[in-house]
Amino acid sequence: MDTRSGSFDGYIWNKMAAFAVLGLLMFLTGCHAISWSSVSVGSVHTMAIKTDGSLWGWGNNVHGQLGDGTAINQNTPVRIGIDTNWAYVSAFAHTIAIRTDGTLWVWGDNEYGQLGDGTTTNRHIPVRVMP
Repeated sequence: MDTRSGSFDGYIWNKMAAFAVLGLLMFLTGCHAISWSSVSVGSVHTMAIKTDGSLWGWGNNVHGQLGDGTAINQNTPVRIGIDTNWAYVSAFAHTIAIRTDGTLWVWGDNEYGQLGDGTTTNRHIPVRVMP
């Protein structure tokens, strides 16, 4: 008799298989790991904050908009610095973020002074904007 179909044994087998698949999915998706709390999609890059407050970026980085100190495109998320106090992030051709202490940080394309740091210099790492 086939224990995987049409009987009580088949029912038990299907439940065990379902739990095994669920467990594998939880492991693969990191259900017990730190997850994402927010994300912002720019014109050609993406920025996100994890629940631990760390900042991550990926995509086009020609103007330094990822904030990782380079102008190298990244196809997978890269951590931006070591800080864990990021509260909000917004991406376009440049990136603007707020830390949990309320300070404003900017980086990326600054051709027209849009970063607000008093220059027209592209920034490849987060720079604090002073009021």
